[in-house]
Amino acid sequence: MKILLITIGFYCLAVTGMAQEFQLKFPATPGRRIKLENLGGHVRVMGYAGTEIMIRFFPGGNRKIQTTTTPVNTVYALGTDNTGVGLFMEKDTGEISFKNVLPLSMAGDYLLKIPEKLLLSVVSDCHHLKKLNIVDMQGDLDIRICHAVTIENAEGAIVLTTIAGKVDVRMRLLQKGKPVSIISETGNITLTIPPDVAADLRMGSAAGTVHCDFPVLPGNNKKTLQGDNQISGRIGSGGAVIHLQSLSGRIFLQKSKP
Repeated sequence: MKILLITIGFYCLAVTGMAQEFQLKFPATPGRRIKLENLGGHVRVMGYAGTEIMIRFFPGGNRKIQTTTTPVNTVYALGTDNTGVGLFMEKDTGEISFKNVLPLSMAGDYLLKIPEKLLLSVVSDCHHLKKLNIVDMQGDLDIRICHAVTIENAEGAIVLTTIAGKVDVRMRLLQKGKPVSIISETGNITLTIPPDVAADLRMGSAAGTVHCDFPVLPGNNKKTLQGDNQISGRIGSGGAVIHLQSLSGRIFLQKSKP
């Protein structure tokens, strides 16, 4: 397969018969953040022990692959595509952001490979991002979308809110000072954590049920609340904060298998 590779400084656009690519050097120094806004379709983010952000766009709808030998700043109603993958990029010392500028009729899927220790923010309205997968991230995650989310092998703090769709989060490590807060209006929530974890727990669903694999002990207020739709207290000696909440979905707190 022929590949056109264009490099200007740290910017790189590769064109294949299947996808368009963009690369940028952005090492994960402490506090650095990447923000994704209104990316369309299915978005998969993979953390790795490198220094570059790599974005691959798989076009859908009536979008045509860019085959010119120089990057083109295409202007759409939502803004200028200055990356060649349907995104407008802004960058400063501490944060880099990518905002979708394509109309819905030209939306596609995205695969991103980013430094694993970056802080990651994902924001989307209900018309764009339809499914989000995040794998092997050590940095904190801030997710505010409408649909299904899957997170695997996370190690940092998580703040996640969604409206509908299943939420499935697997923590490789749960640390004191790195809270996990997951709120879904209608979707089920499953959080899987190591079996030897120590945590302060609060989980509840207004119209659904809650299920916990761990024995729950009285918390700092010397009280334990357990019922079909809410549980609060501590796991082990307490420490890391876990908050799981839904209006109508079911909630599961599970032990990971060795």
